[in-house]
Amino acid sequence: MTNHPIFYILMPALFLGHCAAFGQSELSTTGKIKKKVEERIRYYNDTDRTTLHHKTFDFDEKGCLIRKQEFYYNLTPAGSLAKDVNALYDTGKQLLTENIVVFKSNNEREFENLRTKYLLYAPTEEESKYSWRQYIDNSLDIVKEDTLTYDENLNLIKKCDYNYKGNTSLYCDEFTFDKHNRRRRWKMYTHWTTVKAGGKAVDKREKKLDYKYYFNRAGKPTKTKGKRYSTHYSEKWTYNKTGQLETYEERSFRKSLQTKKRRKETGERFMITEEIRLRQFNSQEKILSETYTRNNTVQQELRYVYENDTLLKSFELSQKGKKVQTIEYFYDAAANLVKKNTYSHDSKGIIRYYVQSDFNDKNQLLRETQIAKEEVLSRSIFEYNDYGDKISMTMFFKNDKIFEKTHYFYEYY
Repeated sequence: MTNHPIFYILMPALFLGHCAAFGQSELSTTGKIKKKVEERIRYYNDTDRTTLHHKTFDFDEKGCLIRKQEFYYNLTPAGSLAKDVNALYDTGKQLLTENIVVFKSNNEREFENLRTKYLLYAPTEEESKYSWRQYIDNSLDIVKEDTLTYDENLNLIKKCDYNYKGNTSLYCDEFTFDKHNRRRRWKMYTHWTTVKAGGKAVDKREKKLDYKYYFNRAGKPTKTKGKRYSTHYSEKWTYNKTGQLETYEERSFRKSLQTKKRRKETGERFMITEEIRLRQFNSQEKILSETYTRNNTVQQELRYVYENDTLLKSFELSQKGKKVQTIEYFYDAAANLVKKNTYSHDSKGIIRYYVQSDFNDKNQLLRETQIAKEEVLSRSIFEYNDYGDKISMTMFFKNDKIFEKTHYFYEYY
């Protein structure tokens, strides 16, 4: 079985690019990784080459990342250090500290520091629970901070985000769960302090978001409804008589007052924006289609085709009625994926190029070849060790000369 190419609307992370990819375990087919080293090299000719990055990761026996060191290098001047990233997890204090040093061309340096206090440190960030996180910039001051509160079942019930840059802002999300640990309510408030006549400081707050979640007797979600700022939001799931998912609909609606200039141009006092995302599923609850519309105009369509309702055979993405991407999947007699072709189309729907991905009987990617008009533009070769871990990735251009190569070295418990 293969993963479907699904497109998401991504919410910004608290610290944007500053959040460390820490707490991530290194998954191995059969071996338990103790240490991993990654080195990426750029080749100019047979004798001239330069290192682009060198990374070292250390893991405990549970698969948790406990230490990392990353060096990134400039191409000009070749080999000069561009960025240094190091991180360490203190198991006794349950504290993760990451330091980032960026080297500027004028010999100046910028420092960044991220500290995270964990309640539960697990192999993946999704499984982990942290109580607070602080981001410190080059001024050595805390510029962003968040604090989290959990109930006895480790459900997140409150998360407050502080931003100390400029005018200090505070946003708090509050969550309510039922006895089955299902989220039933999500509210978000903005907080501030005002001074009344006479000099008395008063704390104020205003609700900016309020969502309610509903479930059927089987514990499956049926609807979500609420409001975020001035936008009304809802979700709806429908099931057949046997409880299988048939459709999912996500809807947002906003009615806002237009400026005088826009009212004069359009003749309308209000601007109405309605967005709908509708997904349909087959008898195996595999997604068949997804349609995204804005103000009754189709913006994006996704289509999936299966064999026997389970094995994905093809995928198509269209935007505003024009085909953008198609993917074909090929399998052996045992239903193992052996090849995948990803086609990119121009504005007229004509194939610009495609990428052919070849897999072995262990579902490992062996080759990726980019082809345009029957000409090979680039090719990447992947190699693995007996544990199933990747040991190299080599990229060639159409002249079959090496462009880049990444080596991976491992130590195991």
